[in-house]
Amino acid sequence: MLKFKILYGVCFFVLLHLDASAQYFNYGEDPASVKWREISTENFQIIYPESFSEEAVRVANILEISYEEVAYSLDHEPAKISVVIHNNTVVSNGFVAPAPHRMELFSVPPQFNSTTPWLEHLCTHELRHVVQIDKLDQGITKILRYVFGEQAIGAVAGMIPMWFLEGDAVIAESALGHNGRAKLPDFSKALRTNVLDSSRNFGFNKMLMGSYKDYTPNHYSLGYHMAAYTRDKYDTHIWSDVIDNVGKNSYNPFSFNTGVKKHTEMYTGDLYKAAFSFYDSLWRKNLFRLEIENYKRVNNRVSEEYESYRYPISTGSDSVFAIKSDFSNLERFVLVTPDGEEDVYTPGIRTSTDYSYADKKIVWSERVPDVRWEHRSYSVIKVYDLEEKSEYQLTEKSRLFAPAISNKGDKIVSVNVSKDNKYSLFVNRPETGRQMKIFPSLNNMFLQEPAWSPDDKFIYVIALTNEGKTVYRVNYATREWKRLFDPVFENITSVAAGNDYLYFHSTWEDIDNIYAFDYEEEEILRVTTSKYGARDVSSLTDSIIYFSEYSPDGYDIKKLSVKQSQFQKFDGRDEHKDPVLENLKQQENTTIDFDKKKFHHYESTPYKRWENLFNFHSWAPFHFDPPTSYQSDFTVNPGVTFLSQNVLSTAISSLAYSYESGEHKLHSTFTYRGWYPVFSVSANYGGKPDLIRGEDVTWAPRLSNDYMSFDLKVSLPMNLSANKNITRFIPSVNYEYNRDFYYNYRDNYYLRGIKTVDYNIQFQSYRRLAYRDIFPEWGILADVNAKTSPFNEDILGNMLSMQAKFYIPGFFEDHGISFAGGYQKQNPDLYLFSSYLSFPRGYEERYSEKLYSFKSDYVLPLFYPDWSVGPLLYIKRFKADLFYDYGKNQYRESDDEGNVGWISEGFTSYGVELTTDFHFLRTMFPFSAGIRYAYKPEVSDADIEFVFNIDFFSIYKKNFKR
Repeated sequence: MLKFKILYGVCFFVLLHLDASAQYFNYGEDPASVKWREISTENFQIIYPESFSEEAVRVANILEISYEEVAYSLDHEPAKISVVIHNNTVVSNGFVAPAPHRMELFSVPPQFNSTTPWLEHLCTHELRHVVQIDKLDQGITKILRYVFGEQAIGAVAGMIPMWFLEGDAVIAESALGHNGRAKLPDFSKALRTNVLDSSRNFGFNKMLMGSYKDYTPNHYSLGYHMAAYTRDKYDTHIWSDVIDNVGKNSYNPFSFNTGVKKHTEMYTGDLYKAAFSFYDSLWRKNLFRLEIENYKRVNNRVSEEYESYRYPISTGSDSVFAIKSDFSNLERFVLVTPDGEEDVYTPGIRTSTDYSYADKKIVWSERVPDVRWEHRSYSVIKVYDLEEKSEYQLTEKSRLFAPAISNKGDKIVSVNVSKDNKYSLFVNRPETGRQMKIFPSLNNMFLQEPAWSPDDKFIYVIALTNEGKTVYRVNYATREWKRLFDPVFENITSVAAGNDYLYFHSTWEDIDNIYAFDYEEEEILRVTTSKYGARDVSSLTDSIIYFSEYSPDGYDIKKLSVKQSQFQKFDGRDEHKDPVLENLKQQENTTIDFDKKKFHHYESTPYKRWENLFNFHSWAPFHFDPPTSYQSDFTVNPGVTFLSQNVLSTAISSLAYSYESGEHKLHSTFTYRGWYPVFSVSANYGGKPDLIRGEDVTWAPRLSNDYMSFDLKVSLPMNLSANKNITRFIPSVNYEYNRDFYYNYRDNYYLRGIKTVDYNIQFQSYRRLAYRDIFPEWGILADVNAKTSPFNEDILGNMLSMQAKFYIPGFFEDHGISFAGGYQKQNPDLYLFSSYLSFPRGYEERYSEKLYSFKSDYVLPLFYPDWSVGPLLYIKRFKADLFYDYGKNQYRESDDEGNVGWISEGFTSYGVELTTDFHFLRTMFPFSAGIRYAYKPEVSDADIEFVFNIDFFSIYKKNFKR
């Protein structure tokens, strides 16, 4: 599950003012047609689409019921906050943003949801983030908030490491509910295997920030175990004290670490060692009580690197289909045979982790984005025909998940989730997609991972009820629903039906294992006893099953010849409890049982978007002046800036006053994203205009403080992504006006004010990046720009530029090649536009009327050292970029006699960039820095430059490993 969480470090001051349209976290917009309503409770303003009205009342009750309990161990009850619900997307997600402070919830439940209903899990987790952030508003931070608004809280939140923010929220969801991620063996499997495997004694930096050569856990799992150990060893409210220390002493960027040291007598690195010394002992003790069995591995491991095989399905012979993931490739379907394996097909972003196979067809559900609206997407059924070797899409604009094709190949059953979270089983034809039957869920139980019986007469489906999870059998002909066993608060996934047994995965006894339900005896039997975990079961016959078993190097496909005498009778009791989690539950002193709470009926009212267009959440006692076409540097001047972003993230604006060199100036920007086209406007007034003239011009008009500039941009961002490719098309028109003075050399006068119109088309289509990719494996980026001055052609003329960049694979795995070409021509009159194309590396931009450019790069990783320098530095990768650039520039120049001729000059540079990817001060996003050596043969000279980059979004890339 992709999580877009507390976006710490988003917010500090100068960076926020670079572009009003990107000041704060804005994940996207809902369709303009959505009608919004709101519910106001004591502690929440809940804004939701009208189609979600019934469930919105439930969300309001969940949040109010959870409010005091979630806040208890942090000793803080937060101020009222806005909550925005999105129900038009098939993304299961949620986040809390510090500026503007709000919570956003994505309502569709994921198919891998465990035993806590999605909205309860989501609200509890995100509410804990609200408490964490709001608690910072004290001491020095409160003073900063008065000075800078909510952005001050966001900046201070950046001092709290992500591992704690997420780990503490996992504690809340797990300790306050019947279940939570902390209780799932899958949640801790990577940590457990790394700790129990003595050859993988990874340090804190590597476990926290990942590796390109070894599989490591994500910060949710690492953070939970560190935060939980600390509470277990010290005190219920210890993290409350640490956050207090950050809020009161936010002038100190290391206040979180000093707070940990103050209350535990250890810094975080030492706390990590102590925590996992404890877990090492605990997990080894638990391991000794199990009678581990070894199972036959089907896949052949030819590499020592991480490779994982999930969801094995037999073809009926010795071959097995599976989903394979590794660091260098996207997840893909592979066929594993006794002689090796072959890649079959690489799908797009799947909305359910599993898939189905029968009748030489692979079936899965895949996310399809809306062309314009980020908060509208679909889950469609896709089919790959192995005989035709082609993919086709079966449904359009659907919300269908976890499709399973019948054994005869004539029906596909899937889970439909409506916009108001009503659940049903849909059955469609695999050739046409025509709907055959609908089975509404009993009492609207959440349905997961349906499967067919061997004779296709029954559909087995996992159901999440108020009492936990169970499995139902649906008679296809009579529509009768029958529950197979009592619900349990244990996770159940991967149903596979045999003639005598129903196989499934569950989490009894604190480990993932395969179990079987005996139809005749109506009892549950344990099938496997795995060391690190077994799941993803599929059945060929009642004598053979396939499943995935976890290891430190990833999942392997295992094959088991089943004999009933090997099964162990199992009464379903939880024979082992996690002592740490049990202590956390006692510390909370309550379990929130929403089904036993009395729900309040909250009245709702229409939410009027135009009345809530502005939301001034932050400000600053200065004005930041970004670079312009005439000014490459930036300045910070006395003044005041006000920043606004409305709760729906459709309107982003700023107002500012500055005092610069004795002159008063006003500045404003406004971007509206609530319509299909995006409108952006900016205006500035005050100060003296510039004089655009040559050094030989001696006279000037009288200047007054009446400068003004105005920009209006209309763009249409379109998301055309499909399958494994990210594709975007963005046409735009930009009108600009400024009231500077431009000297007309012909007629010896100054023109006041210049108007230009910029037409631009951007197109990009590239393959999604694998974890190790530096460049996309395949792709194209194209940009066409026409800049005109229709009202001032006698001054500026016009300019046309075209450029394209192509990506292809390198000669070895993880290598990449790019080459780019561009052409630019302008027809100047008196003045030139700034060049839209860049000159070869090592050369500065210069006068140009015609410019041809070619650039090529070959990038490759050098090695993955995973070096640590204490808490200061962690180096993950060294890489190289071998480049060759060529440019040809042409312009006209007159000689002493006034004759005009063309000057042509060529520029060549080639060289290498050597860079390293590293983390600084244990920040989650990586830095990239190094040197560029560019040799210029035309001038027999070389340039050596420092290169630097920050990837703010790579924190989410690691989630591919789920």
